[in-house]
Amino acid sequence: AWYHASNPAAFLSAPQKTRIGQRMISDGLLLGGVVYDSAGEALAVFGERPVLDLNIARLSGIDVLQSPTSPAIDVHFSPEDTGLSHHMVVRLPTAPIEAATVTQLRNFGLSVLFIAGLTAILFIFASMLLVIRPLRAINNALRMAVENPDHADTYHLHMERRDEIGQISSSLNMLLTSVSVVYQDELASMKRAIEGFGFAILQYDHADRLLAANPMALKLFNQTDFESLRRMNRNCAQPLGMRG
Repeated sequence: AWYHASNPAAFLSAPQKTRIGQRMISDGLLLGGVVYDSAGEALAVFGERPVLDLNIARLSGIDVLQSPTSPAIDVHFSPEDTGLSHHMVVRLPTAPIEAATVTQLRNFGLSVLFIAGLTAILFIFASMLLVIRPLRAINNALRMAVENPDHADTYHLHMERRDEIGQISSSLNMLLTSVSVVYQDELASMKRAIEGFGFAILQYDHADRLLAANPMALKLFNQTDFESLRRMNRNCAQPLGMRG
């Protein structure tokens, strides 16, 4: 700024600005323009003359005006805007501006879609990590506890969480412990009752494997312990209706 203030020759003259404007017209950047002095007199005109002039801009405060006759806008640039020594009003084609606007809108739309897609992926991942996987673990623990109620307390969930799923996990752990204790107590009570029965009782699993026998069953088959009974010929100790 000091250089221009101390050396007025450094400022571009009106003819120089005109030549620059004509080159910009050739490059398709401008349609035309007018160079004004500070009094509002036109010093040079190149290309199409804008409808907006310096006097209109000063009186109305309008620096941008849509052309009524062509797809263009007239823009006023003051010396404060450009750092040059003259006022200028130039006519800009709207097609490049519209194309740039469409490009910006398209890029913005693509950015929004990308962000939305990324957000959806992150939401799905977070849901898998924070909700679906814990629910699967809870479901598996319940299923295993139903299949093996005497060992239900071995399927405790280890979820260090303070939300609703953490509360469900804590409550389920207490339930699994209770189920295991109650089931084992019931088994112990049933075992004591079976051992006191006055008739033989044999217990088999779904594969016809002998699981247990009460003392009367050992006495019936003349065996001293359960392992001896299991080693017997299976036809001698088999559920009714299963002998060949």
